[in-house]
Amino acid sequence: MIKKDAVFFITGCSSGFGREFATVALERGYRVIATARNIADLDYLRDNKNALAVVCDITKPDTIVAAVNRGVECFGHIDVLINNAGVNYLTALEDSYDVLMRRMFETDLFGTINVTKTLLPHIRANDGVIVTVASIGGVDSKYRGLFYGMAKAAQDAMTHALIDGGVRAMSVNPGPFETRCRENSLENSTHEKYTGGMRPAPRIVADALFDTLESDKRWPMRLVIGETAFPRYRRVLKQMEYDRKYCGKFAINHSALHHSFWWHLRHLKF
Repeated sequence: MIKKDAVFFITGCSSGFGREFATVALERGYRVIATARNIADLDYLRDNKNALAVVCDITKPDTIVAAVNRGVECFGHIDVLINNAGVNYLTALEDSYDVLMRRMFETDLFGTINVTKTLLPHIRANDGVIVTVASIGGVDSKYRGLFYGMAKAAQDAMTHALIDGGVRAMSVNPGPFETRCRENSLENSTHEKYTGGMRPAPRIVADALFDTLESDKRWPMRLVIGETAFPRYRRVLKQMEYDRKYCGKFAINHSALHHSFWWHLRHLKF
């Protein structure tokens, strides 16, 4: 459970999940440091005294530090980090352009690391929480979502490592929702833009996240959300269960082998 007076630092609040996270946090009585690369995209927060709109490009560490310092100066502390900012790159491996692939990793992976590293001392000091918006694609990557899936899988790994390091952390792994993630993808001309049917509103993800953060139950490491996400997650879990059974025969007890070797050596007769 998070503190009732928690201050949130949320990246990528211009639209989509980030905008909904900021909106729901304010509706539930929290204070929010909302960031975006373009301050005009945060005009919806202009008249809210519990919101601080700050320019922040997560690929530029100096802007992260400046945003954090402004937030602490304004609200005194930061308790929850929501890593949400990111871009997509939907293309197959053989069609990929190195410059676009690197641009995506610079934002989704290294940018997320930059923000987390900067906020980590504040989170530790306040027994806070780090939430990272990954994707079901990080658990069940698609061929044309290879690079995005790799970045999101790395974010999941970061969450696991933070938990191992004593930090309260959680990944959010949604399926497709009505955000600009796909429409604003970096893909090249060999891949058509997403033109699929209706997708659910991102508010569903925001409500699910805050319901979880406010719960006194044990949090999941991955908060998997979405109608299409669950079948994909079940498929991965089924494969992992098969792998577990198959690989069990290789779980060699090295300690037992060591003692067995020395027992036989002592009882050999020459």
